[in-house]
Amino acid sequence: MELYTQDDIKVLKQLQDKVVNCPKCSGSNPNCDCVKQYKFYNNMVTSAIPMKYRYADANIIHVPELKNSLDEIKKYVASLPQHKEEGKGLYIFGTTGTGKSYVACYVLEQALQHGYSAFFCTVEQYKRALFDKDNDYIYCVNESDFTLIDDYGREFSDTKGFIDSQVDEMLRYRYDRNKPTLITSNISARDIENLRIKSILSDAYIKLPFDCADYRKRG
Repeated sequence: MELYTQDDIKVLKQLQDKVVNCPKCSGSNPNCDCVKQYKFYNNMVTSAIPMKYRYADANIIHVPELKNSLDEIKKYVASLPQHKEEGKGLYIFGTTGTGKSYVACYVLEQALQHGYSAFFCTVEQYKRALFDKDNDYIYCVNESDFTLIDDYGREFSDTKGFIDSQVDEMLRYRYDRNKPTLITSNISARDIENLRIKSILSDAYIKLPFDCADYRKRG
């Protein structure tokens, strides 16, 4: 599982130099901003959060149609320790380009800020890890305090239903161990009734609609 790009290595070297040359602590104080910045960036990289979603901030989105769901996202973040204890996740659903992945990564980053482990994974990436027998990757998906499964509901089925069953099994594994999972999906709340995981979605997820025009095309 290779997560560090050349750009990441370059940024981490710059941050490490800042730690060593910090005028306040010379890298000796773990609570100094220099050390915190280094650790946070490194945690974002190892959490596999895509570059375009790093430093996501739900507070900068001002879309009237999304106000209620964004308010719920902020409430969720404000109660992360409680949701961690209860294993309560988020099911964020809507059409393409409405900001689902962006706000879900915002939640992951807030979890990192709270000292929790977090991991970003698309269904396609999970599929690849299964076929490649990438046990390190699968471990991160299964065992992180907060895991984001992005693009659930896209065409990831195979003729024998293997991928469907493996994704469902992973979600149930986390559910059984009280681990919060964030899911972004194009499957609406109405169509959840057709999913095999409908019971755990009803029990362990807050369902949030993201219905608006393509957010990326707004001026």
